[in-house]
Amino acid sequence: MADESKSTIRKYAEAKAYTGDCSLMTAHLLEPDTFKGKTKYKTKLLWPKDKKPVALMKTVDALAKEDFGIGFNKLAYPLVKDGDKYADAHDEKNEGDDEEVGKKEYLRGYYFCDVSTNKKPSLIDHKKDPLSDEAADNLIYNGGRARARLQLATFKGQDGRGVCAFLEVVQLIPGGKRIDGPSSGARLDAAEGFDDVELDEDTFGGDEGEDGDADIFG
Repeated sequence: MADESKSTIRKYAEAKAYTGDCSLMTAHLLEPDTFKGKTKYKTKLLWPKDKKPVALMKTVDALAKEDFGIGFNKLAYPLVKDGDKYADAHDEKNEGDDEEVGKKEYLRGYYFCDVSTNKKPSLIDHKKDPLSDEAADNLIYNGGRARARLQLATFKGQDGRGVCAFLEVVQLIPGGKRIDGPSSGARLDAAEGFDDVELDEDTFGGDEGEDGDADIFG
């Protein structure tokens, strides 16, 4: 994402978005992570290529058109990225650097986005009940199954225009398959917008319809 210190961020309180089923990667949800002098709670959210987060992408598209007059695909920072294209671009940019080339291979086969927050997000279980840090710790790992509620915001700066996401609530769900990757580390009602989850579902739930995530929105 662009350097927020050089960007103008416009928050939309009404632009709430729900991710549907996704996987955590490099999640820092119990303790914040400090990177380049900034301390934030954050995680990557991943969706397999056959579970494209259509509803989230439509919300981003509508927000971009409202604020910038352009669609999702024209943004320099569209929030949801194609992991294969991102890994290819990273390798091309770092060609000849053996330490960097291949560093983003874990994103291949997924769509992903980066989300963060200055305040610790609310954590709830599959029944929408609050989770203790101890219980949550067992469910936070690379590949951990989750759903999240986000607040979206547009921004523009020296690097271009985009949409970013602030993490509000994470629903942690048992049963996520571990994924190889880097090691990790006044709100609305935390249960609002989430459904109970049956734990005998497949890892990414049942049929969600052609738009995906239909059971989360509405």
